[in-house]
Amino acid sequence: MRTSVLLCMAAPALISATHGSFAKHSHYHKRAAAAETSVWKPTPVESEPLAIDGIPFGFLPDDSSGGGRTQHLSDLILATGKRFATFGRYAQINGSVPFTGDQIYGVLGDVLATNAIFEISLMPVQSWHGLTTGNNSQAVAACNIMKNLTDMGFPEVRLRFGHEVNYYQNDADYNGKGRNTYPGDADDFLLGFRTVARACKKIAPKVKMVWSPNISTNVTELLRYWPNSPYVDYVAMDWYPNFKSNISNYEKTFMPFYKKFASEDHPYIVAETGLHFDGTVQDKLAYLSQIIDSSKAGRIVAKSITWFNYLHIPPAASPEINFRLVDVQNKTVTNAFLEYVDSRA
Repeated sequence: MRTSVLLCMAAPALISATHGSFAKHSHYHKRAAAAETSVWKPTPVESEPLAIDGIPFGFLPDDSSGGGRTQHLSDLILATGKRFATFGRYAQINGSVPFTGDQIYGVLGDVLATNAIFEISLMPVQSWHGLTTGNNSQAVAACNIMKNLTDMGFPEVRLRFGHEVNYYQNDADYNGKGRNTYPGDADDFLLGFRTVARACKKIAPKVKMVWSPNISTNVTELLRYWPNSPYVDYVAMDWYPNFKSNISNYEKTFMPFYKKFASEDHPYIVAETGLHFDGTVQDKLAYLSQIIDSSKAGRIVAKSITWFNYLHIPPAASPEINFRLVDVQNKTVTNAFLEYVDSRA
């Protein structure tokens, strides 16, 4: 039986604070758009966070950086009546520019009102300045922001630092900029990840560190980027099947990673996923079922799932790719998702 409550959200401005080959999808979305505010109108919303077959489920709402319309988590909730369990957000540390967390603080109203697990993907763009043993100023700045967030009473705050590093340190031929998004090599990443983890352990001990490489079945490659257990709370790996025929390959693709790195000490989560082709909503739900069914059977157990709910249009993607499982402008897609959720209850 569904129970409903009436929720009302205050504007975030009131809160003071200063991707079957393993081809990767377009990465324009990683630069989260400028902070925005939204106001929720009262609407019946389920009182419990959404779990599909017992797995907490949520979204990375579109921030418009791939050409789609900006979404707020509240938009998705209003369209579905579901209180989503996770909320993902991208942010960047840009060299020596002091990190102030504007991309994070700009969505606080949404996250606070829904009481979701807050998953922050923090990208060290073009520099490791302030992310080393000799100079940890950017790590300290980031962890002070994480402390602010954990003090606000979120169910959990997860920091996914340097996600997809094995892609982003080798993407110069794909990103149109002629240089890699993340500089340096695996050693630079390891130092940066551990520096952030140490700072947060001291400043924001409640924050959970997430290690999240890009898709690979080569465990030897992945081990080059493994920070080691003391620095990691959750493990994740990003994959966007780019052919319909790949949808059924989820377990085959993830099992080497899962067997090597997931454990009781650092459980597996799906921190972002979708289809890297313009599949139908049925295709998307078929892929989601692969993840859920594997977890339910105890083979690849996922502690949560966060779906990449973006629209990419040229130049971010050519042809256009609609990743969305909930689309406030397409009731057919949204209703199919809701029917799916009900069928798994």
